[in-house]
Amino acid sequence: MDEYRAAFNDLARAERTANGFRWVFRSMPGLEQRIRGLAAREHVCCQFFDFDVTATGNEIVWEVRGADAAKSVVDEFFRLPERLLESDDLSYVKAKAIASGLTFTADRAS
Repeated sequence: MDEYRAAFNDLARAERTANGFRWVFRSMPGLEQRIRGLAAREHVCCQFFDFDVTATGNEIVWEVRGADAAKSVVDEFFRLPERLLESDDLSYVKAKAIASGLTFTADRAS
């Protein structure tokens, strides 16, 4: 989460799209590579997401798309910058995700 928090320091805006969203960052040295790394790790975890990271001029755009069945996960991921601003406590971020209807597989009873 610290990597996300650091990247979100340069978040210029967040925009909803038809099947996802885009985060638009101010271009800063090294930020594009950090965002690409975050996107790659997220994709390993959550293969139902499609990610595109592009850099043009003074912006870096991270587009996130997901199937209709993943809408609640996409919506909660969109809220991540806001959640991380609300609290440094990762359990708070997780509690907000759970309150929005998400279930963490690691928390399911075996």
